[in-house]
Amino acid sequence: MRRLSLALMIGLVGAGLVHIAVVFLLPTAAPASAWSRIYDITEPFQLRRLDDTDIIYDADPLFTVAACRFDLTRGPLRIRASGNVPFWSVAIMDSRGRTSWSINDRNGTDDDLDLMVVTRLQEIEIKREMPPGLASTAFALFNNDEGIAVLRIFHPDDSYEPVSDSFLDSVSCEPF
Repeated sequence: MRRLSLALMIGLVGAGLVHIAVVFLLPTAAPASAWSRIYDITEPFQLRRLDDTDIIYDADPLFTVAACRFDLTRGPLRIRASGNVPFWSVAIMDSRGRTSWSINDRNGTDDDLDLMVVTRLQEIEIKREMPPGLASTAFALFNNDEGIAVLRIFHPDDSYEPVSDSFLDSVSCEPF
């Protein structure tokens, strides 16, 4: 009985040590997150095309993907684009990769993209004096200071690629 108890105790302590070692080694053994990879290659308020990089694994070939990293301590993010693409969507993601807000051309105000990412305080300040150019702008409330806006543009076949490239060229990702 004593030997069995000793063996169980050694087994449990050994399993606990292995578990702790694995937990501490996981960040160095795991590949970097998409957030850290985008953070390393972009500056805030800079649009970067992602479908031609190794940041997105197994990217859908029917979508052109771009990201804009932002820092709301420098001001609200305003994303604008125009063009006639079959479909576009924007997802606002936090540093843990969670989508906190999204919009697409089906639930926007028109086919053009006009989005402002703001904190609650920034929204109050902007809407208090509401500049005339913001009447059709969609406002996305974001609870963090830093995030990534991921833009996806659908092109059903290769003939639509110039149209999606033109739309992507028209994207402005800048502080307001």
